[in-house]
Amino acid sequence: MDLSYMKRIKFYFTMLGAWPYKELYGTYKEKPRKIPLRNYKTLFVLWIGVLLSGVLYLKSHIRKLSFFELGHSYITVFMNFIAVQRVSTPIMKSYRRTVVDFVLKLHLFHHKHKSEYAMKVYQQVHRISSLFSIFLYILMYVGIILFQLMPLYNNIQSGAFKATSHSIENGTRYEHSVYHYTPYEYHNFGYSVIFIINWILVFDCSISFCTYDSLMTLIVFNIWGHLKILKYNLEHFPRPRTLGDTNSTNSIMYTDEELKNVQALLKENIAHHIMVTQFMSQASKAFGPIMCFYYLFDQVSGCILLLELSAMDMDAIVSYGILTAILLQQLVQISAIFEIIGSKSETLKNTIYNLPWEYMDVENRKIVLIFLNNSQKPITLKALGMIYVGVQTMATIMKTSVSYFIMLRTFAEK
Repeated sequence: MDLSYMKRIKFYFTMLGAWPYKELYGTYKEKPRKIPLRNYKTLFVLWIGVLLSGVLYLKSHIRKLSFFELGHSYITVFMNFIAVQRVSTPIMKSYRRTVVDFVLKLHLFHHKHKSEYAMKVYQQVHRISSLFSIFLYILMYVGIILFQLMPLYNNIQSGAFKATSHSIENGTRYEHSVYHYTPYEYHNFGYSVIFIINWILVFDCSISFCTYDSLMTLIVFNIWGHLKILKYNLEHFPRPRTLGDTNSTNSIMYTDEELKNVQALLKENIAHHIMVTQFMSQASKAFGPIMCFYYLFDQVSGCILLLELSAMDMDAIVSYGILTAILLQQLVQISAIFEIIGSKSETLKNTIYNLPWEYMDVENRKIVLIFLNNSQKPITLKALGMIYVGVQTMATIMKTSVSYFIMLRTFAEK
């Protein structure tokens, strides 16, 4: 927990009331940090209210605004929906157990001492994780600032702050990053209140997107490291040698003493493989709903964002360009890294079969057979146990989003 990217994750999860302080207290002796109104139950109620407000705004303005103008609210309502789902995730025991097991068991920090290669892989994963975490949160803050300041700039340009009335008809309607239903007209003071509230909402929504994605990515990086270590250990499995003979091809069978070492190494590697597969099974229960709703969100919002960007003016590019880049980057990032794990686990089957089982006795051959049988199932994550998280699903979402964009663009022009 002294690693910079782990501190960063912990800080933002604390802001969402989602860090499992209670479960980690036995190890770190750190009491929960209680920030007023920052527990997941309060945030869940808050985001339900924001979601309902956005839906009511759409209902009351659906005949007053063009599809392009309503597109912004459609995107924010869908983002609100994802935020509701994510702030409620800490309710799940599987989520809290997954975070605890990642921190206390799976992280390569606990395995780096086992060999020189393990230390090498740990340092590689540590560098990748640090750079990735910094890149993601810089992108997040740039997105927050542009998403909030662009409507403010448009309000200044349109003269909304100087107008005595604010309506859609005379072009002096206030622009917001997130639109809320209000039963009456408001002026500059009301705008200022909504502007400040939106800063908080946009920040919370951004960290709910980025921090959960960051956690899943860090978990995948570490699992990838475990698979690399496991494959290396199997590829460098000791071959049998006759007494005083350094040529392994002259050996027919392992000696009795070598067989004891072989059995110990096989059990150690099987235990390593089981730890990874069991953790991924647990992570699927914790993050499966997140990925299912996230894929649904990408499917819907992708075509709307493309439609908004199709205006090809500076306002659209600044307002939606960074948001589109962040969402697309997260979709590609999550799908690609889970695909890497799946392909890496596939190579284990051949590596296990290439073990020198022909030199072993019957008992150890049975152990190798069990190991080979266990490795047939790829290590991957399923969204709600149905949809594989990977590049193929990502490509399908992108293709469908483009098709829907073309259809919506044709409809908007008519």
